[in-house]
Amino acid sequence: MSDRKLRAAIVYRGFYKRKKVIKPNHRKMNNNSFDEGVLENNIKNLLYNYDCDVYMHTYKTNDINDNNMLEVFKKYGYAVKKCEFQVFNWKHHKIGHSIVRSLELVEGEYDIVISIRYDLMLKKDIVSHIDVNKFNIMFKDKECSWESEDKKVSDLMYVFPKSSIENLKEALKEKMDYKDSAGHFVYNSLCNSIGKDRIHFMVDGNYTSNTDLGINPLVKIRRN
Repeated sequence: MSDRKLRAAIVYRGFYKRKKVIKPNHRKMNNNSFDEGVLENNIKNLLYNYDCDVYMHTYKTNDINDNNMLEVFKKYGYAVKKCEFQVFNWKHHKIGHSIVRSLELVEGEYDIVISIRYDLMLKKDIVSHIDVNKFNIMFKDKECSWESEDKKVSDLMYVFPKSSIENLKEALKEKMDYKDSAGHFVYNSLCNSIGKDRIHFMVDGNYTSNTDLGINPLVKIRRN
């Protein structure tokens, strides 16, 4: 039996640091923050299991904060293979934009891709919840949203074979302007492109991705 660790592209996306704001359409965006504690948590409960390269797309705050964020990864020995900072634009940068753009940065051969928010804290080691041969979604959304035609799911993290990267990108683009976040509405498209039997939910049950409003067994968003 081989002891080789799986090669993983760890793809961070979204805001690494954001203050609570009200968007022009009056929707609220909560604060969030990445720091050394988040990375330590991610390493302990997930990344330790893989031979990783790090990719990231995010939005600029200022040069000092941006450089400090990159230094955290360097401190823990994680090579940031590609990183893109953009100036955030309300009109053009939907939530799904960063997920798609981060995936476009991935190059080379990997066994799996892990697409994850910067502010996601894992409550326990989640490796055993992942089926590396399938497309992993954290959980189904609340029953009323999951049982609708939308089939709403969590957008906090996806884990999947690299062969499915284009399927996810296309699913996100298809729903880019739909409701609150394209990432919640990829299930139907993925069922069509890779098959329902190739999708795995990491935990049973129905939960909201807004961990301020409801708890789940696996993760919590870190607010500063």
